[in-house]
Amino acid sequence: LYEQIQAAGLEPGKAAAPALVIGNRQAWGEAPSTELFFGRQAEMEQIGHWITTEPAHLIAILGIGGQGKTTLAAKTARVHAGQYATVYWRSLINAPPVEMLLDDYLSFLSQNQGAPPEGIPAKIAAIRGYLQREPHLLVLDNLETVLDAARAGYFRSDYEEFEQVLHLFANGGHQSTLMVTSRELPLILGRRDGSA
Repeated sequence: LYEQIQAAGLEPGKAAAPALVIGNRQAWGEAPSTELFFGRQAEMEQIGHWITTEPAHLIAILGIGGQGKTTLAAKTARVHAGQYATVYWRSLINAPPVEMLLDDYLSFLSQNQGAPPEGIPAKIAAIRGYLQREPHLLVLDNLETVLDAARAGYFRSDYEEFEQVLHLFANGGHQSTLMVTSRELPLILGRRDGSA
């Protein structure tokens, strides 16, 4: 191991990237760099408390555009990445179909071992199995993109299955966390006690 560290040009005891932890897999997708992140300590501590102490299965970071929700989520996720077997970041800015998102997430969780099952209920059941075996962190950035602009808090008609994804994490029975950023609170989260 010492020779591998030297070959990579690292000093012993210093990691190349603090978010990478031996034993877990991470896919950061379009997550922003957090190298220049500063401030927001109170919010980071609160979210960290929800992750480590309570633990919260669903965390929503809400606010108007341009306030740093995405960067706050990225920084917090990177700080706590070592507590999860996997970290998977997905931006919803281009509104990917629910089935595509679930297929991509299942491929990541299974390390591309076999094709995902057919149908959204079967995909969600397969994901539930992974969530129950070990802790995973899924971050969905810009959830408002799949919400209906004409009906506050409701998902667009072709994205209503996202509610099942929120239910999967919110209902517990596992050690995993879904973190979402959004400009708008989905109605399903507003109906839950203790929503962030």
